[in-house]
Amino acid sequence: KALGLAQEAQGKDSLPALAKAVELLPEDAEAAYNLGLALAARGRLAEAEGAHRWALALQPGSADGQVGLGSVLRRQGRLAEAEACFVAATALQPGYAEAHYALALVRSAQNRLDLA
Repeated sequence: KALGLAQEAQGKDSLPALAKAVELLPEDAEAAYNLGLALAARGRLAEAEGAHRWALALQPGSADGQVGLGSVLRRQGRLAEAEACFVAATALQPGYAEAHYALALVRSAQNRLDLA
């Protein structure tokens, strides 16, 4: 898991290490979340969604997990689903600025400017 994060920070191909971490640590929500972030950064959105969903299944109360999944869903144009994730994240962690910002972006894209 640490190797994958180090490789990601250095701009190297971290996917093999991150995927191996999930394989070796299937109950580690952070490993799945990290893989989801790396996949999303490479535009592999369907795979990123799966990794984020797995992370949330392991740790449903994760505001970071909700933001990660919501971000992938937003990029896929699935705005209502993304909104639900960002609302959940703000409920879990009311002071989470990134979640509020992402929620505003989604609502703006839905032309719900009063809520954005």
